[in-house]
Amino acid sequence: MALYMVFIEDAEDRDGERCIMPTSEHLEDMVVLAWQTGAYVFCFVDRTQHLAMMKSIGMYDERLNSDEKATYFFTGENPQWERDKPAGMKLCDYLYRKVERFAIENGVQVVDAGKCSPEQISAMIEVVSERHGESAVNEKLKAELMREYNSRYFNVPVPELPEDKSARRWWPFGKK
Repeated sequence: MALYMVFIEDAEDRDGERCIMPTSEHLEDMVVLAWQTGAYVFCFVDRTQHLAMMKSIGMYDERLNSDEKATYFFTGENPQWERDKPAGMKLCDYLYRKVERFAIENGVQVVDAGKCSPEQISAMIEVVSERHGESAVNEKLKAELMREYNSRYFNVPVPELPEDKSARRWWPFGKK
């Protein structure tokens, strides 16, 4: 069964040293999360391919073998990362480049949620809401979707987001 993953910098981390990699067997969950954070969805053929990617970046978690949804936190020091990471590069940037390289070399499909239409995202939000309950899809996300819809189709300027909205952090896929 396919496994979908999103690579996101931890919004609470100011130095770019922590990131999370939520995974799910449900594409809609990850596309909504990717759209909300400005990230890409990595579509692995199965858990074996996902495990191979985790091992290639020097990360392995036994929970991946269970039925539980696993989220990976990169925290603490890892001598391999520190040795191989170019001087001055943030750890999140370095790890993303390793995941990206694995995806390119191994034919992992990548979905750019930013290219989904507001109608597609809205339909996926409905699926996620039904699966996990309304609380999984917050009102801010729905408001952001409406802002994007209005600006795209009615030329309404997109208003500034409130200060408590965390900045989006994403990496362009396949570009240096």
